[in-house]
Amino acid sequence: MFTQGLTLMVAGMGTVIVFLLVMVVVMHATAWVFRRFAHVLAEKEQPESHLQTLVPDDSIDIAVAIAAIRHYRG
Repeated sequence: MFTQGLTLMVAGMGTVIVFLLVMVVVMHATAWVFRRFAHVLAEKEQPESHLQTLVPDDSIDIAVAIAAIRHYRG
């Protein structure tokens, strides 16, 4: 009975180790492929001035949140 448990433990741990090793190899291969073909997948950069206009003004949301907290606390 002890040897069956030991055999099952070794088989299970071996399976996990093999799976993790395969996963690491696949992740490294995927990273290599993405690095190699990054120029194909590159996105066009937008000018900085355009990015600044996309930033929303949160002052109204902050004021509403403060008013709600003050109303809740009394």
